[in-house]
Amino acid sequence: MNGKNIESLLSKDEQQIISIIRFFSMFLIILCHYVGWFPRIAWTSQLFNVGVPLFFIISGFLYGSKQILSTKLFYIKRFKRIIVPLYVYYIIMIIVLNLLNIIGNINIINVMKVILCIHGFTFGGGIGNVITAHLWFISYILLCYLFTPLLQNIKGHFPLRYIIAIFIDMCVFINTIMVLLEPPQFMVWFVGVVSYCIAYYIGKNRHFLCYTFNRFIFCMFGVVLTLILRLIFKKYLDSEDFLGKIYSRCIAIDLHCILAFFIFFFIILFLKTI
Repeated sequence: MNGKNIESLLSKDEQQIISIIRFFSMFLIILCHYVGWFPRIAWTSQLFNVGVPLFFIISGFLYGSKQILSTKLFYIKRFKRIIVPLYVYYIIMIIVLNLLNIIGNINIINVMKVILCIHGFTFGGGIGNVITAHLWFISYILLCYLFTPLLQNIKGHFPLRYIIAIFIDMCVFINTIMVLLEPPQFMVWFVGVVSYCIAYYIGKNRHFLCYTFNRFIFCMFGVVLTLILRLIFKKYLDSEDFLGKIYSRCIAIDLHCILAFFIFFFIILFLKTI
C-alpha cells in the first residue's frame, strides 16, 4: 500500500494516458477563458468549455479505478488537499484587501456559503470583495468526493447498464428542474456530478480501455456527430426566449457531457494505437 489509503488499479501506461487527457482538459479550459478577449472567436468559449465535464469524467474514472482502503483517511486527505488551501487563500485575500481598505461589506450568509463550500450551488457567496465565483467547481467536486466511498460500497450490487440508466434518469430529472424552477445558473453542473458517477462505474469496468477498431471508429464518429449537433443547436436555439433557456440550461450542458465522454474514450483508444 506504500502508506497510502488509496490503491490504484491502473497500469503505468494507463495512468500516463489519463495524465495526457487531464492536460488536454486543462488546455481547453484555459482557451475557454481567454478566447473571450477576441470578439470574433469569443463564441468558441462555449465549445472549449467541454473541458469542465471532461474533468468530472477524469476524476470519476480515476476513483473508479482505485480501491479506497480507508474512508476516514480518504476524507481527511481530500480536506487537506482542497479545503485547507482554499481557506488559506481566503485568509490571505482578506488580510491583503483589509490592509488596502477595500475589503468591502461582509455578509454573514455569503460568508457561511463560502466556509461550507456551497457557493457553487447558489448564485452568490463571498467574503466582502474576496472573489469566489471562479471557485464554483470546488463545491461540485467535493460533492462527488462525498459520494465516492458510497459508490465503492455499492459496486457489484447492480449491473452497469442499470446504473447508467438510473443516472440518465437523474439527468432528465435535473434538466426538468433547471427549466421549470429556474434555479441559479451554476446548478446546471449537477449533470457533471452525474457524469462523475457514470465515469466512476466505467472505471470499475476497465474493459472499455481495450482497443478495438470498431470501438475507435464509434468514438471518433461520436465526437464529430456530437460536435456538429452542438453547433446546430447553438445556431438555432441560442436566444433569450424559452427555447434559448432550454438550450443553455439543458441541451448545451448535456451535449457537453456526451461530447466529453466521447473525447475521453477517443483519446484513450487513439493513444493505445501509438
